Amino acid sequence: MAKRLTGFSKLLITLLILALLFFGGKYLLQKTGLGDSIEEYANTQEEANRDAKSDSKASTNNNSSSNNSSANNSRSGDDDVLRVQLVSWGGYGPGLYFNQGAKANTKSRFYTDYGFKVEFTLENDLLNAMNAWMADEYDVIVQTADAFPLYTSPEDINQFKPKAFMQVDWSRGGDAIVARRGITKVSDLKGKKIAVAEYTPSQSFLLWLLDAGGLTSDDVDIVFQASAIDAAEVFKSQNVDAAVVWSPDDIACVQAVPGARVLESTKSASNIIADVFIAKRAYVEANREKMAQLYEGWMIGASEINSNDAN
Repeated sequence: MAKRLTGFSKLLITLLILALLFFGGKYLLQKTGLGDSIEEYANTQEEANRDAKSDSKASTNNNSSSNNSSANNSRSGDDDVLRVQLVSWGGYGPGLYFNQGAKANTKSRFYTDYGFKVEFTLENDLLNAMNAWMADEYDVIVQTADAFPLYTSPEDINQFKPKAFMQVDWSRGGDAIVARRGITKVSDLKGKKIAVAEYTPSQSFLLWLLDAGGLTSDDVDIVFQASAIDAAEVFKSQNVDAAVVWSPDDIACVQAVPGARVLESTKSASNIIADVFIAKRAYVEANREKMAQLYEGWMIGASEINSNDAN
């Protein structure tokens, strides 16, 4: 009958097997061709791993540089370009005229006369424009003196110390309220839906008109829009009874809605909406000559347009 192994015997046998594996493996690796091949393969793999890590790091650095370059190139590559946001408003025609278009170019009279380029970008949403300006995507943005104070109370805007450094124009007929058939006077707006861009000169004009007609904002149903352009579209779709729009959208609205009419315009309120240019105080102080030249060129453009119908 076979004898059972004691615990000590089992331990001894295990140690002998481990020793055999250890010394046998060491002999295999150090004294045979197979061992040499295994060592060579291991060294090759280690070197390949080092190269891969190095390439990966280089690729990461290159991508980082590429991303930084891309971020810089998202703005104009020319450091001497003045970046100005505009809206779809006829009063900004003189700048586009003097600049020979919206893009920065060497034919611009800002460039030929003063040595710097100007790039105009269309953004009708004034809140989007404000956020982009705070992020340094624009050097100058447009606002109106009546509406801009509504944006200046938040701390995140006040830290830039915004400065209105130039008045572009007065609205004298450019802002208008269009109304559907049957609305012939301000009092007829009571209880009606009116589309208007919130915190903009359109709202200023509407409040002025309601007050002049003996009404308040509580007497009407105001439907806020992102811009005057949107207000015009809502009116043309006949979802509201009236809308505050910019010229020439007033004409388009009257043509699109049968029986519609221009109820009132800033021809009757010629000194309540002033378009101005806004920049960070630090930018204005660092670029006083350029700001003066922007003003001069702009006013030369306005003079030439006003004195010559061909222009």
